[in-house]
Amino acid sequence: METITQETTRTREIALLRLWYLVGSWEGEGAGQGASYRLQGEARWALKDHYLALEVAVYDESGRPLGSEHGYIHYDRREQMLVAWFFGSDGRAERAIGWADAQGRLTLTTVQITNASPEFPARFVRRILWPVEQGMWAYAIEVDFGNGVIPFVHGRMYRQPAGLAGP
Repeated sequence: METITQETTRTREIALLRLWYLVGSWEGEGAGQGASYRLQGEARWALKDHYLALEVAVYDESGRPLGSEHGYIHYDRREQMLVAWFFGSDGRAERAIGWADAQGRLTLTTVQITNASPEFPARFVRRILWPVEQGMWAYAIEVDFGNGVIPFVHGRMYRQPAGLAGP
């Protein structure tokens, strides 16, 4: 019985590996809330491959920085799901939980936000990321600012050759 339990845990930990398509340097675009955005990001395995580390910077159409976010996603054996911590350049810290399905579609839902800023006073965030094709993934972010969950921004990210990523 112990062997089955260990194998089940290992099998569930594959959820983190399903996010392989995020690893690399990325540039992309997004739209929402009446504006268009440019994004630059990177994802890499970290801390002996137990975490997927993410960094994303957001720019307006003229290239002016609007903000950035760093995150770490890992598989939590006790909770038996993916757990993520995101840290925003506005001082916000957010804990989210979720899952990646067999196709790599990741859904992370906020369970805690601390130090929410006046610039982004979110009470709830849901991030959905999915592979589209080789070298491309898409995302949709939904937010609740106190009046219900609304679509906030959506877009696509494109893999950049090493050394070419930039604002």
